[in-house]
Amino acid sequence: MRRTVGILFLVVILVFGCTFFGEEKPQYQIPKDNITQNETNETEEYLPPEPVNVTVMNETIGYTETPAEEIEVYFINVGYGDCTLIKKGDFDILIDAGGTEEQGERIVEFLENKEVDDLELVIATMYTKDHIAGMRNVFQRFKVEQYWDNGMDEKGNKYYDELQEIIELKNIPIKHPEFGERVFLNGISITVLNPQKTKYPTGNPTLNSVTLHIVDREFALYMTDVEAGVQNTILANYPNIKSNIMKVPNHGASTVAVGGGEMVTLFSIIDKVQPEKAVVFVGPNELGMPNPTVLEAYKVRGADVLRTDLNGTIEVISDGYE
Repeated sequence: MRRTVGILFLVVILVFGCTFFGEEKPQYQIPKDNITQNETNETEEYLPPEPVNVTVMNETIGYTETPAEEIEVYFINVGYGDCTLIKKGDFDILIDAGGTEEQGERIVEFLENKEVDDLELVIATMYTKDHIAGMRNVFQRFKVEQYWDNGMDEKGNKYYDELQEIIELKNIPIKHPEFGERVFLNGISITVLNPQKTKYPTGNPTLNSVTLHIVDREFALYMTDVEAGVQNTILANYPNIKSNIMKVPNHGASTVAVGGGEMVTLFSIIDKVQPEKAVVFVGPNELGMPNPTVLEAYKVRGADVLRTDLNGTIEVISDGYE
């Protein structure tokens, strides 16, 4: 029965494609620079560059010689938006601060309750309201050692303009990470899997959003929002992406898309990552997300699905092994 259900959903996904689930997204060809091929037109395995430390970080982020044993990850309930806090002792990384502008105060209160005094690294994966609306509150309250974004110029986007003004005023170092860069921070390895060297057309902001593989010893997170066509590029070039926890892209909307002329299914992504837990950032919305079929795809593949709208803030604590 389990196999029958899996086959049924695979057929449904292949037949209906990306318009079946929630919001339809524009489709784009993958730039040739982002595909590694040999003379027989077969995709070759890509080996990321050697790890880079202080040069990538511009020597602005502190490093503790003896990092804390436990790593804490908080998927913060901000309604229809994304916000993740990663703590290792007093070393803090914040990824996104979305939801609504009012949620910014909730995020600040949460960080204060977790005894965050400053943020060593803040990452904005993309400049859409659901990822960035509360970020101004964070910058006004906390010292930020370094800021990452996808490097896209979005002048005219009020969230982008506000943050750039604050960053300039406070002289915060900013970095635009790209595929293949890897850094080690307080026992945490962060590999950048997106954006690619050649940027995608800007009609769909998820295509150039920052995707990260975060590892502490044997514990791993896959943090992504890109469409399946870009996922295919990432996974083809970086096959060892297996992670304990995967953030379900785009609040549980479809991740099936046409990329490079080939249909890519959600199942192939889940099979590569093999998550034990799948976390969905979601709140009230008019787009029908999370889509039940997408959630079922994770369940069929053996992943427990956790949702911020039903479970509230989701807390993960690991010693790097369990």
